[in-house]
Amino acid sequence: MAKSIKIKYLAFADSETSFGLELIFAVLRERFDISAEKFDEKRPYIGDCDFLFVSLIWWEDLLHFIRIQEKHGLKPGIGPKIIVGGSAFNPRVLSGRYDAGVLGDGEVVVCDLVEDILSGGDGSLIPGVVTLDNIDAPMMYRTNPVVPPYIHTEIRRSAIPRIEIARGCKHRCPFCQVASMKPYRELPTEVVLSLCKQVKGKSVGLFAPDRADHSGFCEIQSSIKRWGKRDSSRDARFDSLSRIGDTVDGGLTLGLEGFTEKGRLLNRKGGNHEDVLEYFDMIFNRLKNSKGKRLTTCQVYMILDLPTERDCDPFDEFERLLSDINALCSDRFTLFLVANTFSAKAFTKFSHEGIELYSPARARWNGLSAFDDNMKIAKRGGFLAPPRRITQAICDRGDELLRPLLMAMATKGLKHMNSWNRGVVRSMNSEIKRSGWSPADVYGKTDAKLWFDSCSIEKIRR
Repeated sequence: MAKSIKIKYLAFADSETSFGLELIFAVLRERFDISAEKFDEKRPYIGDCDFLFVSLIWWEDLLHFIRIQEKHGLKPGIGPKIIVGGSAFNPRVLSGRYDAGVLGDGEVVVCDLVEDILSGGDGSLIPGVVTLDNIDAPMMYRTNPVVPPYIHTEIRRSAIPRIEIARGCKHRCPFCQVASMKPYRELPTEVVLSLCKQVKGKSVGLFAPDRADHSGFCEIQSSIKRWGKRDSSRDARFDSLSRIGDTVDGGLTLGLEGFTEKGRLLNRKGGNHEDVLEYFDMIFNRLKNSKGKRLTTCQVYMILDLPTERDCDPFDEFERLLSDINALCSDRFTLFLVANTFSAKAFTKFSHEGIELYSPARARWNGLSAFDDNMKIAKRGGFLAPPRRITQAICDRGDELLRPLLMAMATKGLKHMNSWNRGVVRSMNSEIKRSGWSPADVYGKTDAKLWFDSCSIEKIRR
């Protein structure tokens, strides 16, 4: 008879749960009789649970986790075992806040980890699991050699069936953590098609860092269209537009990232000036929505403060590009520019690069405006305030010495997170120095050895 275990979980995305957690629960159900429900702060009692699972996908999730722990007294070693994982999990800066941490693809280790803990162990002998006992040993991020065939129904404003068709990315852009942490794998085309057939309704979201890179992408798209279904995913690379076909079902979100031709080429995104114009000519004149009408909007991701674009004023060149794109536009169109500030993510080529807390490019971004012609520009995002960027860097690079400052910023320091007051930055720098770190190593370009430099990523045995 299968052992019964009760799990509560913390997930901080807009969705009620996450794909990673649901996949882990599905794997656990193959060996255990489990019940899983989301932690409810209005009913915070967890004394009747065996485990508290915590999914950290974005750096701000670490702050949410700390606040909930402090508010409700959720501590390791007391009550349910706290199991933490996710792409944003920093085992060093959160040490002492979990019983066991899972590195990499959690479905590879979770059954053995749960079994070991139920038998009185702590999981420290399992590769890919970090505890206080083995935190100083070399760490390895686990890799599932296959992409699990699974339909995840994401509950947001509506239920969205989603299928992960590939994990990792072939392009390995120098700022992208997902591509650096996860070797590229595909769900076989015939399996993707079988799962698509099982989806009830007409909409299915096929997701991957670049779903159009899947070797069977064209066959998958033509098949689901023949079955009367639509791919509701929006994200694509510019150089994947030709593979998407002439119909865009779910809208279009593209990654341009670089403001300059040099920056885009180094970042492997978008291409040169002429390439980008050709892509927009395709968007304006060839691509149609599911009703056969031309596209009227497109969302483009940009990264502000990229290290590759600090030796010039990138906005001079970018405004010329926008002007030339506008000249191609013959009808009403809105270009949404979605900007995020650069952060030096673990394992990436840019992991030791720094940030500019008071970048002169901020005024140029704020000054970008719409044209008088057909194409309108709508901006979203922008430069984050310096305290927020420093805190993000602590989450990415920090270790045990910076735990007190991180807790302070997650709780009483939260009110200063969006401040542009230089006095707040000076105060944070003083606390950083008091911890034994230098501000330059926390958020500047550094040659210091950081916690992730000694970590390895499990290779796929082909």
